[in-house]
Amino acid sequence: MYATLTAHWGVSDKWQISANVVSLYGLSSTARGLLSTNGVGTVGVNARYQIGEYGDWGVSLLGAIEYVDWQVRVPVGGRTLTGAPAGSLHLPVTYKASKRSP
Repeated sequence: MYATLTAHWGVSDKWQISANVVSLYGLSSTARGLLSTNGVGTVGVNARYQIGEYGDWGVSLLGAIEYVDWQVRVPVGGRTLTGAPAGSLHLPVTYKASKRSP
């Protein structure tokens, strides 16, 4: 069961900021957090800047910072909690499949 919650904010015509929470074990694991026995998930933010538009094509620069967290049940002694920060850069290329109606 996979669950993700994401919020996007359009800051301007060219800037977009997003925040997300992802859980591999569904919404109950995300809501319980440290109380769940097994869980793999991430919490992150990203920013996207539109570099340019060329006809129906668009090019953007996207940067993301996330914290990856996982909890594993250990047969003897309970569970192991561990996590690590992660980041990435992307160059999304998009195509407008249809025109916007006025």
